[in-house]
Amino acid sequence: MEWKTKKLLRVRLVIFTVLSATYFFVMLHRFSPAVISLEIMKEFNVSAVALGVLSSAYFYSYAVLQIPTGLLADSVGPRKIVSLFTFIASLGTLIFAVAKTFEVAVLGRLLIGVGVSVVWVCTLKIISKWFKREEFATLNGILNTVGNVGAISAAAPLAFLTLYFGWRNSFLLMACITFLLALTVWFFIRDSPTQMGLPPVVEVEEEETYFFPSSSRIGLIQGLKMVLSSKNLWVVGFTFLVWYGTLVNFQGLWSIPYLIQVYGCSRAEASYLITLIPVGVCVGAPLWGYLSDKVFNVRKPVYVLGYLSYTLAWIVFVFFKNIPKELFYPIFFMFGFFTGAIIVSITMLREFFPEHLVGTVMGCINIFPFIGVGFLQPLTGYILDQAGPVKIVEGIKFYPPQAYQTAFIVCILLLVVATLATLISQEGEKTPKNP
Repeated sequence: MEWKTKKLLRVRLVIFTVLSATYFFVMLHRFSPAVISLEIMKEFNVSAVALGVLSSAYFYSYAVLQIPTGLLADSVGPRKIVSLFTFIASLGTLIFAVAKTFEVAVLGRLLIGVGVSVVWVCTLKIISKWFKREEFATLNGILNTVGNVGAISAAAPLAFLTLYFGWRNSFLLMACITFLLALTVWFFIRDSPTQMGLPPVVEVEEEETYFFPSSSRIGLIQGLKMVLSSKNLWVVGFTFLVWYGTLVNFQGLWSIPYLIQVYGCSRAEASYLITLIPVGVCVGAPLWGYLSDKVFNVRKPVYVLGYLSYTLAWIVFVFFKNIPKELFYPIFFMFGFFTGAIIVSITMLREFFPEHLVGTVMGCINIFPFIGVGFLQPLTGYILDQAGPVKIVEGIKFYPPQAYQTAFIVCILLLVVATLATLISQEGEKTPKNP
């Protein structure tokens, strides 16, 4: 039995590593438009609204597929789903890289969103089988750290790659690596230890929560109805929609144009500044996850504190006039650092529902953030286009600072409402402390 235990530890390390690497590229794809946004506008001769639509095509398809992903993860199995859809992501990246028209580029971006849409939900489903319940928040924090290393790579590293090789060749390379990851998932991942003849990590699934007592497993449709009828899902979902919508609207698309056009940064300097957001997540996510799991043994207070602090960072960023560029370093770092506290609510929500509905719950909650991005990115483009460019340099439109500020004030108003909503969210069963 001892050799099985050692093998279990080795195998689950491999599984977590492979899935984390896959999630790295999910985030790299997600944030990559910011670096090439001005080149895309110039090459395809499109407006700010069109650029917002191109970037958000990823999020539209991502959002639509979250509930089906959760149901498939709970029925067909997460390994098969991740492998197949990661292959679709590689195909979408290839199409985007060779696109000759704007419409084909949008199609490629849409397929990328379809392909990567399953990775996070299915990864959490697999983690729930290979690791103990009290390790979940910590592992989710580590997973988000790795993902945000991908977001870091979508800033300065990708910027330099595109400078030397061009944006098309850079995305061809990403297509090849994404395809290799699809093969790796198929050959090296299994849904649970029992599929490899290893003992289960959790001998008996806990099927009851304080809010949803249940003596037996229920069907997928009944489980979906249970999840969707929960007010707590919609409260947390709304806060996720606003938080992630504001974060990715800025970090993933408009940050670099804003820093270049309003503060006169070079593309390299703007890329370096934006890396501070995912660096903050890399520091904050595992720290807040550890504090929630091992120190305080609470979810909601961490979640509320993180959301309030994130909102305050936005207020400082938008309303304090003539901020020296040097202060953007701590402000952007705080954006990411307090995001680490916000994502603890994923564990809070997971503990609110029966264990066997993990995939369905994660699929349902994961719709909201991508609706937020899909709404705010084109809206920001619309606000900029309404103000009109103040000048056009080599085919690139420069928008006035007032237009950017108007778009960011909309973000702050939404954040204030969402911060109040965190106060009425509910926490599930407490995870017992380790002896």
